Amino acid sequence: MLGVSTGGSIALQLAADHPAAVRRLAIVSDAYQLGSRGRDAQRETAEWLRDGRPRRAAATIMAMLGTNGPGRLLLGGVGSLFGKALVGDGDTDLLATLAAEGTFDLEAHLGDITAPAIVVGGDRDPFYSADLFARTADLIPDGKSSFMRARDT
Repeated sequence: MLGVSTGGSIALQLAADHPAAVRRLAIVSDAYQLGSRGRDAQRETAEWLRDGRPRRAAATIMAMLGTNGPGRLLLGGVGSLFGKALVGDGDTDLLATLAAEGTFDLEAHLGDITAPAIVVGGDRDPFYSADLFARTADLIPDGKSSFMRARDT
């Protein structure tokens, strides 16, 4: 099973709840819980959506994807321009997903995963830290991590 970002949380939960159903597990850009910056951005995004401000919501979440100041500014601007197209206007499914990810914490159940697993992440991931990627892999009995460092530019 392969899980990327939010799909990684779903894959981890499935592997912990139904270990016999998962033979191998790959998690990319996800960990047992969001990092503090990711939680804050998702909470703020949900607040903007509930306030009826989809452009501001999209700007908040898109800016997180930039790897430097100019990139964050550019992506935040794209979010602001295309807000409703990117995040809708307070869709209950998106709000439920943001709330679920904000409280998701599978740390205590990673030991229930029996499949060999790899957790892949990078040091510029805006939602998770290198420590979260490594700890996720360390707490899975047959887990390994592959950590990518950004090149100096």
